[in-house]
Amino acid sequence: MTYDVVLAEARVVTPQGTIDRGWVGISGGLIAAVEPGDAPSGSGEVRSLDGAWLGPGFIDVHVHGSVGIDVMDTDEAGLRELSRFFATRGVTSYLVGTYTLEHERTLAALATIREVVGRVPGGASILGVYMEGPYLNPVRKGAHRESLLRPIDRGEVQQYLDTGVVRAVAFAPELPDALWLTAELTKAGVSPVAGHTDAAFAQMRSAQEAGVVSVTHVFNGMRGLHHREPGAAGAALLLDDLVCEVISDGTHVAPQLMKLFWRMKGAHKIALITDAGPFGGRADGVYQVFDRQVTIADGVGRLDDGTISSSAKTFDYDFALFCRFTGASFDEAWPAASEVPARIAGVADRKGTIEIGKDADLVVLAESGTVLGTVVCGEWIDTEGAIVG
Repeated sequence: MTYDVVLAEARVVTPQGTIDRGWVGISGGLIAAVEPGDAPSGSGEVRSLDGAWLGPGFIDVHVHGSVGIDVMDTDEAGLRELSRFFATRGVTSYLVGTYTLEHERTLAALATIREVVGRVPGGASILGVYMEGPYLNPVRKGAHRESLLRPIDRGEVQQYLDTGVVRAVAFAPELPDALWLTAELTKAGVSPVAGHTDAAFAQMRSAQEAGVVSVTHVFNGMRGLHHREPGAAGAALLLDDLVCEVISDGTHVAPQLMKLFWRMKGAHKIALITDAGPFGGRADGVYQVFDRQVTIADGVGRLDDGTISSSAKTFDYDFALFCRFTGASFDEAWPAASEVPARIAGVADRKGTIEIGKDADLVVLAESGTVLGTVVCGEWIDTEGAIVG
């Protein structure tokens, strides 16, 4: 059989295990073959990966921007530029992360995103939207503006869902009407996520039983562990059916605690996220976000009062760090960067693993974790963002 392109001489990460030396055939933007050994002669254009890792493309389900682009204050061109940047970091698809602003401004952002959802030539695909807020607990607001946080509004929620782009919503499950919201999201095929919450362990267990599937940036923006009340963080770790969304930049959560996540949850119950803001991928310095000043130091943004305001690191950096902190090999940790996020985004039927018939969304990594190339729906993108081949 002839393929559009064959990626050969690779360590191929599959759900059944890693093929130490294998090849993947791509046709029509889909994975058409996954085999051990050498690609057969006459199988199509062959690109040798010289023994590099070949895994499913990274999926970032919680990111608010990067390289100077704020998803709440950009246009369609800005979102496409963001997609092209993400692809150079191994991200093949992502959810655009909104954050708490006024209702009309949020609707305007959703309308802009709706215009570019899907495949972005030369960049990562936009899968939809991950809404963080506005239904958060002010006690655990983090960098969200308290004046804009509000009770769950059924009419407002329906307007957001009617845009057709929302794929996940993070909210505080202890708020009034949270059970209604959980049911409404589930009915719409949208992932309910607990976040910025002061919920106790019992409240989190009830939320999980009602349909909440994950907990955003665990340990950040929530009631922490206490020896007499495990809190939201304890629930995230102890309730087997809850996915822990983790920022592994080494600052949001202490490196030592990454081993705790790994031991308690394993790769199939962790979703790595960057939570990057508009300064993601930028050097340390002082930046302006609307009327707020954000200071980036050691890759983490902080407001003037010291509150952490998202990360400035990129997905490939965080993935390599996570493996170093936990001691996991790339292939052991890979589901946390692809398969689990695909479930949260509702696209596990077509993305997140290397399997025949799925989208040819792939990333090539050196042993150091450096991204050597990214493939989005069969299109090869080099690490400078230029389309080659």
